[in-house]
Amino acid sequence: MAALAPLPFVESLGGSFVYDDHLLIEEPASVHSLGRVAELWQSEFWHGLGAIHFRYLRPLVSTSYAIDWSVWQGHPFGFHLTNLCVHALVALLLYASLCRWSDAPLGALLATLAWAWHPSKVEAVAWISGRTDLLCALGVLVACAGVHRRLQGARAEGWALEAAGLFVALASKEHGVVAPAFIAMEAWAHGERRPLDLGPMTSFVDALRPSGGFGHLRSGHRPNQGGAAARAGARARAGSCTAARNRS
Repeated sequence: MAALAPLPFVESLGGSFVYDDHLLIEEPASVHSLGRVAELWQSEFWHGLGAIHFRYLRPLVSTSYAIDWSVWQGHPFGFHLTNLCVHALVALLLYASLCRWSDAPLGALLATLAWAWHPSKVEAVAWISGRTDLLCALGVLVACAGVHRRLQGARAEGWALEAAGLFVALASKEHGVVAPAFIAMEAWAHGERRPLDLGPMTSFVDALRPSGGFGHLRSGHRPNQGGAAARAGARARAGSCTAARNRS
């Protein structure tokens, strides 16, 4: 899976810095030296850019830029390679999670490939600044793996992975707040997997159908009046037929 997921995006290795890459990587001196990493954890993501009014805190992403800059001397190839590697790791973790949640390895494989190769992933993988989504997803899935290990009995290891995953997710992008929903899914999969009660939702959808309650409400009638009238008419006709047979 780790080898398959990045395949559609391999050509991005020959790409350069584009759009926000210039503002977040090429221009800020704070990401050009590991000696200024502490500064990245004390300032906003768009720190020093007066034209940008977003107030984000994504220090882990900025730190990853600083590491890449130091290793690759500012060459975009290394930044793109990091994106591909993180995408591969996320796909591997997603596949493992889907296997746990579904007990269907083939379905998990197909679903993971559909996610990894979907055109919507171009921005996150092929664009260096899209790394925020990759690191956030990585953190969420690591947290899920930690919950799995904790529920299996490896409490110390599980808590460590869970805490590390939440830290990575929240330090990479605000979307990390969705982690509790994935953790709940992990807990459900580990438990009895009771089926969801869709009865109330089914009734609600049925009431919204044009031929159901919504249509009757639009005409000013209660949804059950049509059915009641039809039943009363049927009873009246049945009574008339019975009386006719008795007279004969």
